[in-house]
Amino acid sequence: VRGQTMFQEPTNPTYNVGFVVWIILGVYLSLMLILGFVGWFKRKSETLEDHYLAGGSLGYIVLLMTLYASTYSAYVVVGVPGDAYIRGYSTLMWLPSMLTSLSVSLSLAPRIHRIAKENKYISPLEFIYDRFNSRALRSIFGIMTLIPTLLYVIGQFRAIGQSTEGLSGGKISGIWGAIGLGAIMLLYEVMVLTLII
Repeated sequence: VRGQTMFQEPTNPTYNVGFVVWIILGVYLSLMLILGFVGWFKRKSETLEDHYLAGGSLGYIVLLMTLYASTYSAYVVVGVPGDAYIRGYSTLMWLPSMLTSLSVSLSLAPRIHRIAKENKYISPLEFIYDRFNSRALRSIFGIMTLIPTLLYVIGQFRAIGQSTEGLSGGKISGIWGAIGLGAIMLLYEVMVLTLII
């Protein structure tokens, strides 16, 4: 739309996607919770490595798919389409950054994955500490990764809120979508804590 910038909210037409979409979303969320509980009840081990790294059993392809599903979820589903709606073809500027990110991941991920498996790393902070033998550097790196992680999580909550509000035609406030996502995340993490404690 002429005169708008990418930071302005687009006009939001009132519509409702229909009953079938809500059923599909309900089934999806229910399956997600059921799978979480099944995994929790069938657990074989009680370590953080099992939770965060699937016990180190993920291959390169699954690991790469998981990385991109986690990293680009709200960005791809809400961010880029919204930007494309507002700005049109200039949104193609995101393509080089995606290709660069993919190239770097494909070139570095196999080596980092091998090193992480050999040394049983759970997070990048362990690699930094092991490589440079510096608690100070590990702390600085931890703070540097905390800020983008917080921004990422805030983006996820905003995206699910906007999606909920958009899908319901404004009948359900975005805050309830964000609260629902938060409740599911909290439930999963509580299940993990019960395994560790």
